Amino acid sequence: MISETPKYERLTGPGRERTRQWLAARYEDGSPIRSLADELDLSYGTVHRLLKEAEVTLRPPRQRARPSTEQERRR
Repeated sequence: MISETPKYERLTGPGRERTRQWLAARYEDGSPIRSLADELDLSYGTVHRLLKEAEVTLRPPRQRARPSTEQERRR
C-alpha cells in the first residue's frame, strides 16, 4: 500500500501527488474506485476527486442489467 497517511489526515504536497499517481495507474489497470478507496482507507469521494485531479478518464458507473423478457422478470 502506498499511503502511510493516518486516517483523516489531509493529503497535501508530495504525498498527495504520489497517491494521485498511484491511484491513476491502478484505476487505469481496471481497479474500481470503491476497491481503491477501501485499500487506502479513503472515502469514495476522495478517490474520485484525486482521479479527476489526475485527469483520468472515468468509466461510467456499472448499472444493473435489466431482465430482457417478462418471464425473466418474474424469476
